[in-house]
Amino acid sequence: MCLNKKVLAGVAAGVLVLLAVRPAWMGAALPLLIAAVCPLSMLAMMRRRPDGAACRARPASKEAADGAGARSAELDERIRRLRAEVQELGSSR
Repeated sequence: MCLNKKVLAGVAAGVLVLLAVRPAWMGAALPLLIAAVCPLSMLAMMRRRPDGAACRARPASKEAADGAGARSAELDERIRRLRAEVQELGSSR
């Protein structure tokens, strides 16, 4: 269950205000406030990330891309040497 803390605090404040101002309305208002917590939390969370940034992968930084490219080249060279070694061993039998 994912509830926004600010929404919960707001609902709790609303309950306290309602108790202080109109305690007779508490029986009718409390179920509505409880039912409103989930949709209000969802709206608050959607408002925090309007562009969906959490769902998208971040582009790799230039340093990370360069490091990955160097590692890839290193592995390619290693594979080439191992293949040459396998061919050499195969031809010596």
